[in-house]
Amino acid sequence: VGAPPGPPASDAQLLVEHSMAYVPAFETKGAWRSHMEGPSRRLEDYLGRATQRWDFQCDICGTAMTRGASDHLPSQAHWKTLWNNMMQHYGEMPPGDVAAQMSRPWVQAFDVPGGVLLFNHLTGGQSLASGIAAPAPPPPQAIPGPPPVPSPEDARPFEGMDGPVRHMFGHTVGYARNLEAKNLWRDFMLAPGKFLEDKLHELSRSWDHDCSVCGKNMQRGAEDHLCS
Repeated sequence: VGAPPGPPASDAQLLVEHSMAYVPAFETKGAWRSHMEGPSRRLEDYLGRATQRWDFQCDICGTAMTRGASDHLPSQAHWKTLWNNMMQHYGEMPPGDVAAQMSRPWVQAFDVPGGVLLFNHLTGGQSLASGIAAPAPPPPQAIPGPPPVPSPEDARPFEGMDGPVRHMFGHTVGYARNLEAKNLWRDFMLAPGKFLEDKLHELSRSWDHDCSVCGKNMQRGAEDHLCS
């Protein structure tokens, strides 16, 4: 688990509360994603506003988070690497009071203008180790109106299928606006991606199907790939 960042400054500003649900979060991939999705998005948003960068290094995995922290930190690859590192070095998960200490090796330091942002890879807690204030939050997004109703032409069944097609998951026709930003796309595709992954595994007992759009194998599952 990377080198410890050192003791936090006495005037460290807590930006994101620690979650003590890290132990059960390691039990399944879905539980880990739910545990880390919020903190990783907060981290990505802060780093993006403070530095205009998203491709920071993950000290746990030793790789660049080229798609941003909100894509990498909830992923199966990061989840497995963090678990293996903790078991290799400590043999068990630390209790909550230890896990939340921001001077531990599972805490990563990111240099930001005027200070250091500390991120706890177990609890998702985040502190700004300096006297500067956090960047102002982005303005709230307008609440979108109801999506347009698809025409009968758009709702026609698939061609080339033998027999009727059984509809299993409802269409969402507001896809165009969700292509404008990565976080919008993740929110939009999370539910259908998870449904597809679960159904494929139920029918084939496998997660590593090919994506015909990217021409790549979805080794981490459809949910992880389609939200990326």
